[in-house]
Amino acid sequence: MLLLSRYHDRVHLSGVCLIKEFGIFIIEDIFKQIKDWRNKGIELKVNINVSPLQLRDDEFFFKFDELISKYNIPSNLIGIEFTETQILDIKEQRVNKIDEFLRRGIKISLDDFGVGYSSLINMIEFPISTIKMDKSLIDRIDENKVKTLIKGILYISKEMNYEVVAEGVETEEQLSMLKEWGCDKIQGYYISRPKTSKEIELMFNYAY
Repeated sequence: MLLLSRYHDRVHLSGVCLIKEFGIFIIEDIFKQIKDWRNKGIELKVNINVSPLQLRDDEFFFKFDELISKYNIPSNLIGIEFTETQILDIKEQRVNKIDEFLRRGIKISLDDFGVGYSSLINMIEFPISTIKMDKSLIDRIDENKVKTLIKGILYISKEMNYEVVAEGVETEEQLSMLKEWGCDKIQGYYISRPKTSKEIELMFNYAY
């Protein structure tokens, strides 16, 4: 039993290392893509989801800065996202590490807003600039109680100077209501389904 436990510990530690390495690999791949787009005259901001596990890694910010310098990425073309579920995993002392992104001029988004356990307190405790309303709210936007909730989120967010993005917008009716209530941005299939980098380039070439 002891040997099995030790074996599991080694597997767990190896898994953690692989996750951290894979996270940096993904970030570098994103930075390569941003640089490639810039070389083609396309300036696109890309949001990156960062996990609490990465924040616990003291080497993470060193590697992050190294990659920013290597690919010469302006901070305004990078955004960082945390889901509400991830926020619950971030201990109080880790908030200072989130501040590290702000010091680099990188803005923070709170993703999947409205499905966590402490949404309102998260708006106060964490240094966020953007609220992303979860698709589960948008799916029920025609319900009276959900309408009131969405309007409330938009009002509070405006008062706190947060930008609001509605996720999962799929119909013209949803878009119309969100515009009427003052939502800043939307994302979802009504605008576009997920696209490859080449398809995005074609969209820009067609637009200009």
